[in-house]
Amino acid sequence: MRTTTSRIIMWLVVVSGLLAIASPLAAQDNQPLIVQLKGKTIGTTRTIPAVPETGTTQGNCFDADLVNLLDNRVIGTATRCLTDIHTVDGGMALTATTFFHFPQGTIVSRQRTTVQPTTDGATGITHITGAIPPPLANNILTEAGTGKFAGVPGSVRFAGAMDMSNFKDRNEIAFDDIAIVRLAERVAQPRLVERTVQLRSAERTAQLREVQRRLKEDGFYTGPIDGAFGPGTRGALSQYQAKHGLPRTGDLDDATRRALGVL
Repeated sequence: MRTTTSRIIMWLVVVSGLLAIASPLAAQDNQPLIVQLKGKTIGTTRTIPAVPETGTTQGNCFDADLVNLLDNRVIGTATRCLTDIHTVDGGMALTATTFFHFPQGTIVSRQRTTVQPTTDGATGITHITGAIPPPLANNILTEAGTGKFAGVPGSVRFAGAMDMSNFKDRNEIAFDDIAIVRLAERVAQPRLVERTVQLRSAERTAQLREVQRRLKEDGFYTGPIDGAFGPGTRGALSQYQAKHGLPRTGDLDDATRRALGVL
């Protein structure tokens, strides 16, 4: 009988085969979007959209890179927030709220997730995890999406591996997941609207550069002034918010922009 880890690895191989017909950024054309969530990070408590079943609005959140599987290029960042954790048969059942941050906007999904210990002692892997929604189910939080993804329903399924060896002592997790995102079909937009989106993207990049400059001047940010919203910028914003009594979201929200003087 195959071990649970072997089944997951076989599933990931099948997903990789889909790359021949679906680009990791193909959701722009209403095709499946396939990305890898990868990275090791220490969790922090952040605000999330309320979980209807429990009313939970705070999650234990972990940042990771969003990686293009075709060329191993980082194309965005992800934040996975864990809530409502229950131990079940040696594993865990929990609610995962995942933020997919792309230059075009943010997709937010939520699903009940299974986490199980591995059974074959794979190096660097202690647990496997996955969440598969029912057919045609919408598990994207349309009200939380931003940019070109605002108000767009769809579904997200994922499976992968985790290193939770330092979870209890340091609240640290290493992720290596593959996520498949399907967005509802949208009516093609006129070129004028597309041009407007491009201009807004350029404005957003310029704004982020200014934010990075101000965070660096205040000693919170040490990375490059590149206008990219990566883990370094998110961490600096989180530290800035904590010091100035703002909600520690790690996002460039209205209150944080006003505090930084970036409008």
